Amino acid sequence: MSAKLKAFFRKLLQLEDTPERIARGVALGTLIGMTPTVGIQMTLAVLFAAICRANRLAAVALVWLSNPVTIVPIYWFDYWFGGLILTPFTDIKPLTWADIERALSVKSSGFFGTLWGFVKGLGQITAQAYPVMFLGGFVSGVLLGIFAYFLTLRAVRRYRQQKERKREQRSNASPEEGAEVLPPGSEEGGGC
Repeated sequence: MSAKLKAFFRKLLQLEDTPERIARGVALGTLIGMTPTVGIQMTLAVLFAAICRANRLAAVALVWLSNPVTIVPIYWFDYWFGGLILTPFTDIKPLTWADIERALSVKSSGFFGTLWGFVKGLGQITAQAYPVMFLGGFVSGVLLGIFAYFLTLRAVRRYRQQKERKREQRSNASPEEGAEVLPPGSEEGGGC
């Protein structure tokens, strides 16, 4: 695990909130991060964290699950999983690269004609793919969010128990406040 990832998890465990609220924030951020809502994910995380009484910082941090590096594989998975869910109920025809190329290849003259054709083709692809992607992202986000909730709850509780044990060990190892500390070799009571 990279040092940055370890530091991220350590900061998550150290958040000042109840373990339940932190775990709820992680679950919510995971759910939102899996949905095709890029551009409004952080706003959704803050809004739903307030509604669900979840830790806002944890929710916002976890929506970065989908980022410029991971967005293509996540959205591809969302589309595939949504199609898998819908296949028994509808006659859904999955998009192919040929469909995408056909929709985006514009045979127009001039800059604005080409731009309009591209936007129109992109709109057609989006109208066909987005509902399937959203369903797949929502269902996978719920499943991963449930897993993340329990994993985070356990991790935060364990971290805090270990921290408390270390604090107790330090306090037991040091002399009690107010106790007289005698130099080595001297005896209590007695003379000079």
